[in-house]
Amino acid sequence: MQIWLYSLISVVAVSGISLVGIFIFLLKDEKIKKISLFLVSFAVGGLFGDAFIHLLPEAFKKPGVNFMVSLGVIIGVLIFFVLEKFLRWRHCHVPETRTHHHPLVGMNLVGGAP
Repeated sequence: MQIWLYSLISVVAVSGISLVGIFIFLLKDEKIKKISLFLVSFAVGGLFGDAFIHLLPEAFKKPGVNFMVSLGVIIGVLIFFVLEKFLRWRHCHVPETRTHHHPLVGMNLVGGAP
């Protein structure tokens, strides 16, 4: 009987937390704009975390490889993120700008593109 009680409490708690998103619609537009970037970032991080840590290793189906595959993918994403920030990758269609960077050479050298 105690397991049923713990299960019921956990289901009610998780469902209650997920219903918090409904109350966002009651806020003013200015508040929604301020917190929407944070909430979208949180949701994307949760989905990426689930994909990298749970779903990707499941695709390989090898025992003991789960952590290393997930770690390798996450480190690869972080390396390319830092690489893009250091090479100042900008996309600009305004030809009149003075500081127009052309990082394509650096990206090709690091990425090994022909």
